Amino acid sequence: MIDILLATYNADKYITQQIDSILAQTYKDFKIIISDDGSKDNTISIINEYISKLPDKITLLPFTKNLGVKENFNYLLKNSNSEYIAFSDHDDIWLENKLEVSIEKLKILENNSPALVYTDKSLVDENIHLISLSSNKSENLKAENFNLNKLLVQNTASGCTIMINKKLKNIIGNIPEEAVMHDHYIMLIASIFGKIEYIDKPLILYRQHDDNIVGGKKYNLTYIIKKLLNGRKALSDKFQEYINQSKKIEEIYNDKIDSSTLDTIKKFNTLDNASFIQFRYILIKNNFLKTGLMRKLGMLILL
Repeated sequence: MIDILLATYNADKYITQQIDSILAQTYKDFKIIISDDGSKDNTISIINEYISKLPDKITLLPFTKNLGVKENFNYLLKNSNSEYIAFSDHDDIWLENKLEVSIEKLKILENNSPALVYTDKSLVDENIHLISLSSNKSENLKAENFNLNKLLVQNTASGCTIMINKKLKNIIGNIPEEAVMHDHYIMLIASIFGKIEYIDKPLILYRQHDDNIVGGKKYNLTYIIKKLLNGRKALSDKFQEYINQSKKIEEIYNDKIDSSTLDTIKKFNTLDNASFIQFRYILIKNNFLKTGLMRKLGMLILL
């Protein structure tokens, strides 16, 4: 059984297409658990219509308070008990074999270990017109580069493409406030304690629109210039979030991480108090660098 964790917020323009695409999956052994973050539109009414027709297939969790994206997924994760878990945004469209391909790969990979698989995604506009067949190639992300050193500074997986097993979920426990985002934190814990595999196939249509919290980015000169114009402070603040996340992981799992991995995390955490020269020396020596020449240069010049 797969629990599909669907976080919604003011999604009445998109939620029908997403739920329909999930219900149309070739792999049928799943249930959808939904947590709405206080929608002010017709999202809840639409969800309740589905529940009235499929009460054994779809569950809506009680609303507590506005949580935000990260905490909403954390709330969903705490309410999941199935052997496998997939994460879903409210505005995408899944290709019909997304679950089938992901769970087949995950079952082969896990071998009684904590495990995670994730896929590529295609970018589409609000009206499902194709922008890019492969988001990861468009962003020059090199999504298969998921070793811990790189993951500490760059998440390579979108949450909506991730599937994990229960063993990994149990290790994750509560996603802390210091997590940059739920998917980044989950990838880090999987890298430290389990197995990860990238499926080089776009299995969802990832919708780009004005309401996206996090969207795909075209990795080109315009994107790079925008980053530069945002200034050093924005980049520095984001990097501090990576450090805070890593320090929290050390605090929580200090006595559970093997010595070599713990040493890597501790070296990364020394960046918090490093001088200008020390900072760059630590980044280069330990390969705490993002993928792509321009991203690497941006880190070394602007941070």
